Amino acid sequence: MRRLANAWIGAVLQVAAAGIAGAAPTPAGVEFFESKIRPVLARNCYGCHSAEAKTRMGGLSLDTRDGIRAGGQRGHAVVPSDVNASLILGALRYEGGLKMPPTVAELESFMADDRDGAYARVVGRLLASDRFGERWGRHWLVVVRYSDTIGRARNLPFPMAWRYRDYVIRAFNDGKPFDRFVQEQVAGDLLPFDSPEERLENQIATGFLALGAHDLNETDAKQFDMDVADEMINVTTRSMLALSVGCARCHDHKFDPIPTEDYYSLAGIFRSSELRNGLRRRPRFNAAYFRIERMVELESLPDYANGDGAQVRAERERLWGELRVAEKKGDRDTCRKLTRELSRLPIPENLAMGIVEAAAPRAIRVNIGGDPHTLGDPVRRGFVQVLYPPDAGIPAIGPRESGRLQLAQWLTRADNPLTARVMANRVWHHLTGKGVVATVDNFGATGRPPTNQALLDYLAVRFVDGGWSVKSLVREIVLSRTYQLSTQLDGASFAKDPGNDLNWRANLRRIEAESVRDSVLYVSGELDLGPAPPAPISGFDRSQVLNVGNRQLRSWEFDESYRSVFVPVLRNLASRMFEAFDFPEASETHGVRDVTTGASQALFFMNNAFVRSNALVVAERLMAAHARDQDRARHVFRQVLTRDPSPAEQGRAIERVREVARALGSDEARQAGRAAAEGW
Repeated sequence: MRRLANAWIGAVLQVAAAGIAGAAPTPAGVEFFESKIRPVLARNCYGCHSAEAKTRMGGLSLDTRDGIRAGGQRGHAVVPSDVNASLILGALRYEGGLKMPPTVAELESFMADDRDGAYARVVGRLLASDRFGERWGRHWLVVVRYSDTIGRARNLPFPMAWRYRDYVIRAFNDGKPFDRFVQEQVAGDLLPFDSPEERLENQIATGFLALGAHDLNETDAKQFDMDVADEMINVTTRSMLALSVGCARCHDHKFDPIPTEDYYSLAGIFRSSELRNGLRRRPRFNAAYFRIERMVELESLPDYANGDGAQVRAERERLWGELRVAEKKGDRDTCRKLTRELSRLPIPENLAMGIVEAAAPRAIRVNIGGDPHTLGDPVRRGFVQVLYPPDAGIPAIGPRESGRLQLAQWLTRADNPLTARVMANRVWHHLTGKGVVATVDNFGATGRPPTNQALLDYLAVRFVDGGWSVKSLVREIVLSRTYQLSTQLDGASFAKDPGNDLNWRANLRRIEAESVRDSVLYVSGELDLGPAPPAPISGFDRSQVLNVGNRQLRSWEFDESYRSVFVPVLRNLASRMFEAFDFPEASETHGVRDVTTGASQALFFMNNAFVRSNALVVAERLMAAHARDQDRARHVFRQVLTRDPSPAEQGRAIERVREVARALGSDEARQAGRAAAEGW
């Protein structure tokens, strides 16, 4: 059906393009345009894109030949003799980030569909959408402490972090089995592959271990190396096992059966691996922290697209040679000059953050009290012993291997008691607002016990039996009676279970900071669903980084209309919107977000320029689409809240609008109010 619809649209546009190109109209062509094309434009487009509209959205007019050919802010609406290059085709197909505003029509269509399976069809459509990976990928990125900067004392950028972010989004959209997803992130560089594309994905996936927050100012090299291993242990065990293994760094875990030896067994695995995040520790005079040699090279991609790679490589090598000499001489001015010259060179395009095997794998000795200079007995590389019996057949780690491959395999074994349960619990938490284990990042003794052990076990078994498919698990939960319950309070149920631990009603949930921002753009019709370009993080000396953080990136967040999953995350420098709406600090695992309610949130919606400008767009489109106040009130409730207003709500909304109109009074006052809103 969709193929037929697209073919019809293409045929219509070919006729339209021929007329725009100047071909003499035939009587049959005129009849076809007047009977087939103009009614579609009048019904669906003229409200916002014609001389009759109060404002021509996007600068586009579709009621004249010249207007169609000129196009709007995004380019030509119709390109003569080139249907696929005509932007209006993408808009009608809902492709390329050109989705027309609304969702009201989709809602009305669903409400009017009384056939069996209407709800399931909506679920299927949403699961197949690219938005699924962006939504669920964002959940995972928060769990694995994704950021575009390193944080700590020297908050330098990760210029290639976006590769891992996009990998995660693709993994959820493509339905990558979660066990494979885990293996790629822990040991992708060691996995077999069948194609250059698969090898590329495997390498990028190990960015999971390279995105940690580290103190580049640390003077003690041994302390720094152990801190890096500690960060990798924490993100792996908390995100995939929901265990705080890091607590055993200085002594046996005080609450869980995890001895210090187990901690250093894991530390040996990660100390036998080499971090490739692009940054070096404490260069003399703070000169040139960034080195491309400290990143993963993606062999299947070209280094420079414009063909001048040899020249750039030679220039970089010359500058680094001179910098090493200047550092040895203690020549501070020269070092700064060479750093600036290095920062101006283009970065190769075939780089990613990740991890590789160290040249010499090693067993780690216990750091007594966590002190890397006070050493105890050596410990063989291995895993958390309490999670498997002695006869479990755990794979041995060879003397020339780090053990990451064996760790990845152990994490995803069918008899591992935690990995499947932890992820199934995360999915339940995101869909219902509360995990079966409420402490989704802590399944240990200090965490909350499951409210329904049988349910958790069922979800985990279904997850594994379904091929570790996140989409299948989401589908099953969303189609369940429990998910479709309302928030209606039942006195008898409340008396028995006031915390709703057994899910007798739906939980009230606060939407996340990213969804708040995306919703503002979506309701206004300004949300660009196309792929976002990499964030404008460029330059690597201290002054440039601070400038980017304070000005360029903050501007990017609001000036660009991409989904919030593509907005750069800066450690220690949260955006105003994200800070107001409880965006989690990006240095640690956060499976559950803090929820606060404060006056600053209301003030943000009242005064922020981003919100005000998008509200103005909504109002203009609303005025253009409907003539009666009653219809406008109903439409805006459906568009913003996806439901009809009650009679009382509709009455209050209309009265409020009329109060504002009376307060504005004259045309001059209305124009002044609009100017103020646009320039806020």
